[in-house]
Amino acid sequence: RDASGTIEAAEFGSALDRMGVKVSNSAVEAMMREMDGDNDGTMDLEEFLAFGKKLMDTHTDASGNKHKLHEHDDKKAQTGRVTRKQQHAALVKMRRDQVEEVRSKVQMRKDKENTQRSFVEEAARAYAEREQQLRQEREDKAERNHERLLEERERKADKFRRDWMDADMRDHQEEDRRMRDELNRSSM
Repeated sequence: RDASGTIEAAEFGSALDRMGVKVSNSAVEAMMREMDGDNDGTMDLEEFLAFGKKLMDTHTDASGNKHKLHEHDDKKAQTGRVTRKQQHAALVKMRRDQVEEVRSKVQMRKDKENTQRSFVEEAARAYAEREQQLRQEREDKAERNHERLLEERERKADKFRRDWMDADMRDHQEEDRRMRDELNRSSM
């Protein structure tokens, strides 16, 4: 009823009541414990079908003795799996609204599995895209850093050339002044 894809004790008790089966809360809880194969406090579709098969296979008489209603000649039935024939027989015994409720729960479970699968696929795709984006950003940053280093080296080389040329020019000018001074002193 709550669209969770599982049946809790209260939901099971209410379903039994709607079918006209009057049982106490303690009996509902005992049945739930017997049906709840994974002990999670709820009954999923597989647990419900397995319990239904068990009910179809045995009957408790008035003295409390369990009897098999029929023997399985079919090898598939001996595997513990519910056959299509058994599913059909169980569905025939159910009211139409109960059948629709079971079908709805099966569909919700399929939808949930598809949603989970889609979520995982989308998350993986988003992760891969983000990884690609980060890789590209790292490559772009490395390229910008490399270009910056090349520009810095070029600026330093230009500065060195200018400084060297300035120093060389100062040296030449100083040499020229000394030569002029010597010429002027020798001509005096």
